[in-house]
Amino acid sequence: MQVTGELREFVIRVANETKDDEIRLLWKDALSMHTNFYENWAPPEDVVKAFESVKKFAEKLAKYAGIKLK
Repeated sequence: MQVTGELREFVIRVANETKDDEIRLLWKDALSMHTNFYENWAPPEDVVKAFESVKKFAEKLAKYAGIKLK
């Protein structure tokens, strides 16, 4: 849980510094899929939608870090 908490704090810092509140919502989708990995409660269509959110989350983080994704 400590790692998740540290990541949450990092996401909040990024959101505040970039004025990008959407990144917080995208993080929540990623976190819910992490939980779903262990609990297997999400229907397939939710997993697909969350995958799209997680991809957007990664793209935004890469952009803010100055990293070009393939």
